[in-house]
Amino acid sequence: MKDMTKRMMDKFDKYWGEYNTILSIPMILDPRMKLEALQFYYSKLDFSTCDEKLIHIKGKMYKLFEEYVIVKSISSNASSS
Repeated sequence: MKDMTKRMMDKFDKYWGEYNTILSIPMILDPRMKLEALQFYYSKLDFSTCDEKLIHIKGKMYKLFEEYVIVKSISSNASSS
């Protein structure tokens, strides 16, 4: 029973870790929530990893923004020619 529980928890952590990021980005973009709300909830879940998770989410947000900048510059170059 213990082995089965460990395997289930490993799968849960594996899949929830990625969904956690996917669900956090819209929360930051929501004008009612912002990053402070995410920080509050992360600190309630696990204070020891709160800062690490916030840094990870901020990095993902910056990467997403950089991709939008690249797409926007490509589309503006194509439309100007």
